[in-house]
Amino acid sequence: MRNEQLGLFMREQGLDSVEYHNMNWVERMRERARKLSIQHGSVCADDLRLIANRTHDNPEHVNAWGAVFRGKDWMVIGRKRSETPTAHAREIKVWQYKGNDMKVEKHGTG
Repeated sequence: MRNEQLGLFMREQGLDSVEYHNMNWVERMRERARKLSIQHGSVCADDLRLIANRTHDNPEHVNAWGAVFRGKDWMVIGRKRSETPTAHAREIKVWQYKGNDMKVEKHGTG
């Protein structure tokens, strides 16, 4: 296995583990992300961090944030600089939900 392949494999293993150990939190954040994406056309980690901070709903492990947008239902549609001060203006992805279970009305309160 090449180093790049090994690195990708190890990343996926780490995300699998952190997702399993933060399963309920990840699913809550995914539901919030789905609603935001359907209502506004896109969502990013900054949007979810605002909600998490406001509701005091943070993961047990910080790496759980990386598991929220995993899976075939999400598509990267852009990138932006994070507005979260602790992110030091790093580039983050902007996502769009592409799943079939669009239960939320586009302009509803969700």
